This record gives sequence, structure tokens and C-alpha cells, in this order.
Amino acid sequence: MSDSPPWDVGPWELRADLEKVQQQWTPVREILGDAKLHELRAADVSAWSCGEQAGHILLVAQAMARAIEGNLDDPDRS
Repeated sequence: MSDSPPWDVGPWELRADLEKVQQQWTPVREILGDAKLHELRAADVSAWSCGEQAGHILLVAQAMARAIEGNLDDPDRS
């Protein structure tokens, strides 16, 4: 397992950044789609199971999407 994501942090580019997000969703979908992976853990990496990690990712992504929607709905935001 890599210590960092498989890309460099650089200037914001919507298409490239969306491709990176899509790449990262693949493992989350695989975990959520296979109940055998939900309780899989690597104690040397995290106390959370794969299912707990995937659930946390979904909650954070949902919160970010709501924040972005809120910003877009705010008429005072440029």
C-alpha cells in the first residue's frame, strides 16, 4: 500500500480532479458491495474496519457535497 495518493497535488483542474475522485471511489464501491470485506481490518493501519472506513468516506463526501450545494445556492457567493 502506498503512503500517498497516486497523484501530485497541484493546480485545480476540474476534469483531472474528477477523474481522481472516480479512481478513489472504485475501492469504496468494492468494499460496500462485498459484505465479506465490511469487517476486514488491518490493526497496524487502523482500528476501523474496511466497512467503517468506507462509511466514513461516504459521510464526509455527502457533507462536502451539501456544503458545495449551499455555497452555490448562496447569492452572495461569487
